[in-house]
Amino acid sequence: KCRTEIGSRATHARGGNSMNWTTAWLTMKQGYKVKRHHWKNAYWHIAARELMIHTEQGSDINFREVSDMGMFISLMCCDDWELVEENDDVSEKSV
Repeated sequence: KCRTEIGSRATHARGGNSMNWTTAWLTMKQGYKVKRHHWKNAYWHIAARELMIHTEQGSDINFREVSDMGMFISLMCCDDWELVEENDDVSEKSV
């Protein structure tokens, strides 16, 4: 069960604070940023119709440039994705 719209807060597929990849993807398609539960300054987002990875070091990398595709795919299998809230401790400088 996935949600297709989000209001002021995301409604997650499993309830609580975590999303599976499908819900995280739909959330990004609507202009929001998502992160894994343990990421401090990193997140993923869509910019100019491309999936971008914002790293802990503050740079944005297009997913097409990822050298370890196996690890990238394993991250997509996780079900602990979270919506990046505006008050999260995430740097906006590189976005």
